[in-house]
Amino acid sequence: MKKLLLLSLIALLSVTVSAQKRVRVKSEFMKKTKVVEHKQVRDVVSPIEQFTAAPKTLVPHPYKNSRFTELEVMQTKYDLQSNKGVSNRLYAWPDGTLAAVECMGFQEPGYGDRGTGYNYFDGTQWGPIPAGRIEDEWSGWPTITAWGENGEINVAHLNEGMGVSVRPNKGQGEWDYYVHYGPEGIPWPSWARAATSGENNEYFHFFVNSYDPYEGQDAAMLYCRSSDGGVTLDHDYELIDEIGSSYYNNMDADVYAMDARGNTVALVIGSSWMDMVLLKSSDNGESWEKTIIWEHPYPFWDWETTIMDPSDTLWAPDGSISLALDNQEMAHVVFALCHVAHWEAGGTYNLFYMADGIGYWDEYMEPIEEADDPHYTLSPDHLEELGLLVGWSQDVNGNGQLDLYDKDIMIYPSIGLSTMPTISIDNNNVILLAYSSTTEGYDNTIYYYKHIWTRYSPDNGQTWSNFVDLDDDFIHTLDECVYPTLATRAWDAHFNLIYSIDNYPGLADNPSGANHDPTTNTIWHVAFDDVVGIFDTDKNEQHVEQAIVVSPNPCTGSAELTFETEQPATATLEIYDVSGKQIETIRTLKLSQGNNRIALDVSNYQHGIYLVLIRTSGQTLTGKIAVE
Repeated sequence: MKKLLLLSLIALLSVTVSAQKRVRVKSEFMKKTKVVEHKQVRDVVSPIEQFTAAPKTLVPHPYKNSRFTELEVMQTKYDLQSNKGVSNRLYAWPDGTLAAVECMGFQEPGYGDRGTGYNYFDGTQWGPIPAGRIEDEWSGWPTITAWGENGEINVAHLNEGMGVSVRPNKGQGEWDYYVHYGPEGIPWPSWARAATSGENNEYFHFFVNSYDPYEGQDAAMLYCRSSDGGVTLDHDYELIDEIGSSYYNNMDADVYAMDARGNTVALVIGSSWMDMVLLKSSDNGESWEKTIIWEHPYPFWDWETTIMDPSDTLWAPDGSISLALDNQEMAHVVFALCHVAHWEAGGTYNLFYMADGIGYWDEYMEPIEEADDPHYTLSPDHLEELGLLVGWSQDVNGNGQLDLYDKDIMIYPSIGLSTMPTISIDNNNVILLAYSSTTEGYDNTIYYYKHIWTRYSPDNGQTWSNFVDLDDDFIHTLDECVYPTLATRAWDAHFNLIYSIDNYPGLADNPSGANHDPTTNTIWHVAFDDVVGIFDTDKNEQHVEQAIVVSPNPCTGSAELTFETEQPATATLEIYDVSGKQIETIRTLKLSQGNNRIALDVSNYQHGIYLVLIRTSGQTLTGKIAVE
């Protein structure tokens, strides 16, 4: 597919992050639908020779608020990090060290080099960007956690079976590697979620999807536990009755999340086509209790026989979901919302793609109270009435409406306008929420970009702070920001997040069809050193204005920049290409109050689109230059 090259300039007025009121999408746009195919994801290939490349040097990119630090951690061309919600890809220890993993591959189109990319933060700096996977064979969907007193353990699915990599000391030494094959007839257990429990993280738990039909289900969730660092399984691909065929026909890929604390292990499952359920063990996986958080109005969903009335539509989870346990080992869940309908037999459905919202539930509550019409129990309006709506697309320009009407909305495997939520809880029960949300004012003339938005709760989910756009710094003007993943554990409001960026909305490896050509995706780490102090302020204002007129545009050879300044100033002019690379800087420009004109030589610029910034102490002006 032809790459999207034209980039529209962001038009952002000076606004604060304190605007909390939810702005609804215009009713006529809420009625717009797209037909989406619900399909079984396949993820089996034949392994080929491993790819290697030279490591890169890491360069810190501080935010305009100096208490934020952002670093490149990993890269990949394989960009499908999850089919719905993201597994635990980041683990934080109390000593400030971190381990991060990703599904990494470079050899398109088959990605036979795909495997677990790993990097380690020693409390001061990250290691080199990894050039190869930690396994000796093709793998996917890694999930990492602590092991023992000081070690770490990772599990990922293989071409057959599950590969467990473990070492006694985090960040150093060789990995021991063990392969565990599925039960008879299940060669491809896939899409794991993992966590460790016990006094010294001695119990290693993971759930996997059976991939193929098993024990009366189209796909089943199977539980594994190891008490010896992955050498053997003392719970070996068990099907827990409470989520078996007596209750559900199918378990979709990646619609679940996992956490553990003390002797408690928890799994939450939630998709558009089944109940949202919490499965919890207080004895390190020996027994389990089930809580139905939200009861689906259509039990035993079947694509051929479950048909909605033509007047019915359904608000439901979009499949991306996150779970964290607090200090009392109680579960907190966040989930993205979608609005769907299934009016005809078969594996397609109608998606109301402007539907929006992030829901919240915790174990101190009763199950979510049913609305008068159960189809609308998870509607944003009903959740807002219950105090359970915690995220949505923001009215960035503050004009009282959500301006997402003149461009298209990219649909990911997780289908919400705001999607991919992730949650973390510290030792004082401070909660941080992050999610990827379509953001007005940022687009490439065809699609709107997604940014990572955050807010926190200082009191274990009772009240919530202002929203913060992590990607409103100019460095991310041309970035699609997706797959946020918080380390589920944090200490003293010190939170850690990783997420993925590239220049084009959508995926090269979308199961429903590629949205763009393969390109390098970068995994970034954001450290929040004082989340309460940062996010509780109303003074984080941005002053970016679309104010530079370029003539002629497009241009060849030279262009004239015309703009106004509020007062006499000394300015810096910066030019960036579509990848975000700064290609030219002109310093100490003397500007007068009012109208200014600058002649810019572009004779050495390659054909394409460029962004220009003019910075003074009080203003940042932006413009777009098209060079023929």
